Amino acid sequence: MMANNLFAVIVAACVVLVVVAAYLWWRHRHHQQHHYPHEAHGERSRHRPFLRERAMARRTASSRKRAAVTQVAGHEAEPYPSGQSVTGMVPDSPVLAKVAPQKSAEEKGVVQRLHELAEHGDMEAQFTLARLYHKGEQDVLRDDEQALKWLRMAADQGHPMAQLNLGRIYYSGKHLERNDLEAIHWFSRSAYQGNALARFELGAMYLEGRGVGQSYAEALHWFRMAAEQGEPRAQFNLGLMFHSGRGVQRDPGAALHWSRKAAEQGDARAQNLLGLFYKQGVGTEVDLAEAVKWYRLAAEQGNSAAQFSMGVMFEKGEGVERDEEEAIRYYLRAAVQGEVMAQFNLGVMYAKGRGVAKDLVQAYVWLNRAAQREQNLARFCTLVTKQMSPEQVAQADEMVRNGRPR
Repeated sequence: MMANNLFAVIVAACVVLVVVAAYLWWRHRHHQQHHYPHEAHGERSRHRPFLRERAMARRTASSRKRAAVTQVAGHEAEPYPSGQSVTGMVPDSPVLAKVAPQKSAEEKGVVQRLHELAEHGDMEAQFTLARLYHKGEQDVLRDDEQALKWLRMAADQGHPMAQLNLGRIYYSGKHLERNDLEAIHWFSRSAYQGNALARFELGAMYLEGRGVGQSYAEALHWFRMAAEQGEPRAQFNLGLMFHSGRGVQRDPGAALHWSRKAAEQGDARAQNLLGLFYKQGVGTEVDLAEAVKWYRLAAEQGNSAAQFSMGVMFEKGEGVERDEEEAIRYYLRAAVQGEVMAQFNLGVMYAKGRGVAKDLVQAYVWLNRAAQREQNLARFCTLVTKQMSPEQVAQADEMVRNGRPR
């Protein structure tokens, strides 16, 4: 009996050991296949990994040559400007700056050295060549075919900025046939390497539902990751989503927080939104002086919505001393950019002679422009027309046709 019990214990122990060994082996393999740099909670379960050990090995080998490329081309990373179009190439590599101006013979030596490194698989040299061929710099004739060739080679090897740019090209349909699935593929590969710009682009694709099913939750996920890395457009979008409650519960405090983050980096749309928050008391107390501060910063950058808001503040004397002439100047700046309510307010002030000499022709022109965009404003044109002579109406109609308001 004792022998049987001993045998049963031994068998049970062996089974436990086998199960533990199998679990440890599975965990080891799972860790190798699913570990990402900059991995966020939940990414592993939602997306297949794009990085492979072989690609990592190539990047490791390439890094040995990086010093040589840096000596050839120089090194000065530049920040990505807010609001850049999603088409074309990123203006400067975050790894290698523009090749410094040199004499022609030296330039040829630089390009030759880059070609040698690129042909041997150096992805930094490949990406630099792609930029040179795209821009036609350093005695290199512009050649979009060569630019795409080297860009794709760098992207295939895992260069995050090359992947980002290739995604943008597929997104825009410029130089290559537009393909949202390819854009998503390359944005994803770059995003998983921690590229904040690619994470923003990926969030925008989910927000628009291009190449993927529209998902506010996924958009929020990628915008948050990019925003936490300091990407101002992602911070603005995140603030807007928290403000509107799209894809997330409305949170005025979070909306204010992320909008301020972007505004402090100079994003004009975020500055305008922050001005609105202070004017309306969203996530904070009403502070008209602070609203004017942010509206003014955005207006100085040419943001038409902020220019209109500054016109309103000066017209009503909110946060500033009332000044109808200054209001006219801001309304005019916004109106020429197509801001409908600025056009309407400008027309009303011309009609009443407020802040400017009364001018029914100019009033008609601006009210007509506003009515072309908002038909419910057309009745105001009719009211002004009743006060005008036939000659004034003819003059105003001619200005509307030629698009020549002062």
